[in-house]
Amino acid sequence: MSLLLIKKIWTALLGLTALCVLFMSAAFLKDLRRYFNLSESTSVEILEWIPKEIKKDRFESIVNYSFQLGDKIFEGFYDFRKPTFLNRPSCEKALVKLQERSWQVYYNPKDPSQAALQKFFPYKKMIHVLLSLAVLVYFFYFRDYLIRLLPEGEKRVSPLDSAN
Repeated sequence: MSLLLIKKIWTALLGLTALCVLFMSAAFLKDLRRYFNLSESTSVEILEWIPKEIKKDRFESIVNYSFQLGDKIFEGFYDFRKPTFLNRPSCEKALVKLQERSWQVYYNPKDPSQAALQKFFPYKKMIHVLLSLAVLVYFFYFRDYLIRLLPEGEKRVSPLDSAN
């Protein structure tokens, strides 16, 4: 395999990996920002519990809620995306259990219309970012490994250098 072909393949893989890191980092930072923006909480009034069919044989739980801040009343819907249920009776049974809990609403003090009944730290997306960064670091190590494999007679250049 020629050095030029190796450089092109390596550069393409590096670019693709960098784009993945960028995309995953943006998604993580968006969720992290939302997590920290929902910094205040208050009591909430649950108006309605709704089992919703999201596709054939899949149901999720949705709640209609309202809360009051000062003289303003805010209303919204919240999807309990997980778990999903295979049928309506199992979803309704889970809703009964959810109704037994006392709930707080988390909201953004700068924009109370941004609210949620649950807030989760985005651990899964953080792990995706860390793994994709590890792959990016691997590609830089792989470049050095490929350069060491070249025969002594070949010109040792970085794959990032332009081809002559």
